[in-house]
Amino acid sequence: MRNSNYGSLTITIDNFSMHTKVHCVSSGHSQGVFFKFDWGAGNDFINSVCNALKPYEVK
Repeated sequence: MRNSNYGSLTITIDNFSMHTKVHCVSSGHSQGVFFKFDWGAGNDFINSVCNALKPYEVK
């Protein structure tokens, strides 16, 4: 039995105001046999970006 899943992550990085801003938006869809659920994968996507950029953070 197959299900239909997809996920996407859009990342926008700008430095228009002399401060770098990172904006992440996750989206996805999961359709099972009986129910449609968001299993929290979007948060995992965003956390992976935060973890990847953390070493470059300047305070």
